[in-house]
Formats: sequence, structure tokens, C-alpha cells
Amino acid sequence: MVPSLFGDHGSYISMAERLLAGDRLYVDAIDNKGPLYYAELALGRFVSPYADIALEIGWVLIACLAVRAVAASAGVGTRIGLVAAFAGVPIVVTGNAYGPGMTHLPGVALCLAVAALAVRGRWVVAGLLTGALVLSKEIMVPIAVAAILTAAWHRRTWLGVAWAALSSLVVAAVGLGVLWVRGELDGLVAILASNVQYAEGTLSESRYGSFVGHLLNAIPEDGRGGGLITISAVLLVLVAVGRRGGATARASRLEDHDEPPLVTPALGWDLTAATLLAAILVIGASAPWAHHSQSLYVAGCLALVLVARRLTQGGVERLTSGGGLAATAPWRAVGVVVLAAFITGGTLHPYYYLESAREAPGRVAALGRESVESAVLAQQPEVRTYARAGANDDGAHAVGLGSLDLVCPRFHHYSFEGKAVFDQIFACLSTADALIVDQNIRDEVDRPDWNAYVAEVRRLISSGYTCVPTSRSQVCIKDGLYVAPGSTPAR
Repeated sequence: MVPSLFGDHGSYISMAERLLAGDRLYVDAIDNKGPLYYAELALGRFVSPYADIALEIGWVLIACLAVRAVAASAGVGTRIGLVAAFAGVPIVVTGNAYGPGMTHLPGVALCLAVAALAVRGRWVVAGLLTGALVLSKEIMVPIAVAAILTAAWHRRTWLGVAWAALSSLVVAAVGLGVLWVRGELDGLVAILASNVQYAEGTLSESRYGSFVGHLLNAIPEDGRGGGLITISAVLLVLVAVGRRGGATARASRLEDHDEPPLVTPALGWDLTAATLLAAILVIGASAPWAHHSQSLYVAGCLALVLVARRLTQGGVERLTSGGGLAATAPWRAVGVVVLAAFITGGTLHPYYYLESAREAPGRVAALGRESVESAVLAQQPEVRTYARAGANDDGAHAVGLGSLDLVCPRFHHYSFEGKAVFDQIFACLSTADALIVDQNIRDEVDRPDWNAYVAEVRRLISSGYTCVPTSRSQVCIKDGLYVAPGSTPAR
């Protein structure tokens, strides 16, 4: 759960840093995630650069607490419920498709919280969180809606759905209103349209249509992400447990409880099945990468509740009048739940846990440092503006550059984007005092438009610029502004 600066999270950090520098989302700095996600990251980094870790842990804890609440509502015994929530859930949500610092974990946690609130009839709060999901991870909203509708159908209350819808609309309206006041709303609309084009582009091409193409992106033939394992595990739980739960509800309650649990066996089964189906539909409609299989983890975590309930009913957790466990039963239950979580999370190879542990100190240290580019530009007092040419792996370049203006909002771009995008970016680059030219500005096979853009960038910096190499880029300053180390700038 310790994010690195590699890949997308580095770009997210840069977006947060530009927000702290006073830039506007989707106008002065452009990326394609929801506004609440960047706001949360910026707020955390305002407090500490290590807040990225705290936020990641916080989202996992929210998921744990949500599953604990569902398990308690289902009549699962206290100890086995705690095992499922605080041992099983972290294994699932950081499973095979997980990457630290990405945007799916907050979406999974919010969906689980919505499910926990919906089964307890807390419709307004469930709607408020759904509205937050609209502004942070909009593609996962159907999963939250599936949870609300399933709970409402079982409780036979469509008034609850109305309250949830109204409160979610209020949150979304307030958020969009803030964006409109800040002049960011048009940019968000453009980003959403771009996301649709991105999802339906060449990445999702398949002889069987885009829906299958998206599924193959998230659940590829080589098994990356473990999505097929997660789906199979959830289906196995649904088949093994059955919609009636395999036993009467009375068997899963303490003797002095007279009221049936809020989450009946049928509701728990339907909730798991509905969120699984919604996740598959979401993936089939939008997924371009294997990590989008994380949408399945909502159903995966709810499946753990079904497992825990069945263990309770099956006598692995034997309840006494005091609610305690038999001396040997807890270890059996722990083993079953942890194994179920490991499989449901996609059976992540243990090697990755070892590698993450080995890399953790370096990742923590990197989060506390300014970027290598800022170290160079700090020695260039004449530089007031900058731009960046490079792909999405930007190494959190903006950390330490808050005093400079980012004059080209598109500070990262993908090699599969079109010529019009590259032309627009290139036209802007020459307006900056300094250019950060990342090492990933290099030719790629079968990307003629990208390769032409790379050639133009190289020609631009070959004359009229002085370039200083760093460990991951070149920082190129216009000759009239460049100050050699140790010299005094001209006045």
C-alpha cells in the first residue's frame, strides 16, 4: 500500500502539486481522473508528502469497516466477522489487479460503504457517497447503484431509492457548481468525452466487438490482473452457498436474538451477484487495462461475507450463550477465510509481496523528495515558465515546481493519441522558458504520428536550448535564459 512515483501515480501527484500551485483542473493542468480524487490527494499532500500512504491505508480501512458492517447485519459472529473484514478484505482489495496509489481502490471502498449503508436503510448517506463516486470514479457508479437497488428491492422500499438518488444529485450538483465557478466544468466535460473516445479506440478493438475487447483488456489471455480467477471464485461461492444460505437464519444468531438479521441469506446472495454482474458490465463497457479488474473486488469482498456466514452456520464458529468461540474452531475459520480471500483477490504471486516489502523504504523516501527536474530548475533564476514532453510515467515531476507556471496543460500524453493532439502540444512547447523532455520521448513501433512528434521535439531542443541531463529526463533551458552553475545571471 506504499505508492511509488512510477507510472500513473506520479502523474496524479503532479496534478495535486499543480492544484496546490493554484492551477485549475482540466484547464491549466490536464489529466483524466475525477476532481474529488485530485482534491483529496492535494489536500493530503498539503499536510505531508507522505499522505499518499495514509490515504491508501484509509481507503482499505473504509472497505474493511464496510464489510464488517455488512457481516454484522448478516448475523455473522463477531470474531469470524472481524477476520473476514480485517484479514480477508485487505487481501482482496490489494489483490492481483491492484496497484498502489491508483483510482480504483477509492471506488471499491466507496461502493462497499454504499452497500453497507443501503442494507441498513441509510439511504440518504448511501446517496451522498454515490454522489461522491460520481465526482471521483464515475465508471463505478453502476456498481453502487446495483447495491442500492438490490437492498431496496429486498426491503420493498422505492422511497429509499428516491432519497438516495436525490442526495446523490445534490452532491453531484454542488461539485459541478464548484467546478463551474472555478471555470473547470467545460474542461471536465471535454475530459469525459475524451475518456469515452479513449475507451472505444484502438485499445478495445476485437473481432468480437468492443464489449469483448474491453473484457479481454481487463481479463487478458495471459492472466494478468487475475480477473478470471476473481469471477470464478465469486461464482463458486454463490453456487456453494446457494441463495437460501444453506441453513436457516436462526442458526447464525445468538440464542437471545429474536429479530432476524438485516441481511438475509437471499439479500447477501443477491447483493454479491448484482455487484458482480454490474462490475462485468462496467468492465465490458469501458476497461482498457488489466487493473480495471479491481471493479470485481466489490463483489469479491461481499462474497467473503457469504463465506463467513456459511462458516458460522456450518459450525466452524460455534456460538455459546456468551458469544465466544470454541478453543480450536477459530483457526479453522481463519484459514478458510484467508484462503478464500487470496483466491478471490486473483491469487497474487507471493513474489510481489516480497518485492513490495523490499521496495517500501525506497518508495517512502521517494515520496518525501522533490523531483530531479526541480533540482535543476532551482538553479535557473531566469526561468519563470516550463512545459513537459513525455508519457504518463512522469516521476512526479511537478514536486518542487510550484513557483513556476506550467504553460502547456497537457504535461503527459500517450503514444496512441492522434496527430492533432501531438500538433497542439508541440505548438505550445516553444512558449515555455524551460522544457522537461522525458526519457520516454523515443520512437515506438507502429506509431508513426508519435514518432513524428518525437522527431519534432528533438529538433526543437537541438538548437537554441541548453539541456541538462537528469536521471530520467533532460531539462532544456532557452539559451538566453540559461545560467551556468556558479555564474551570475545577466541583468
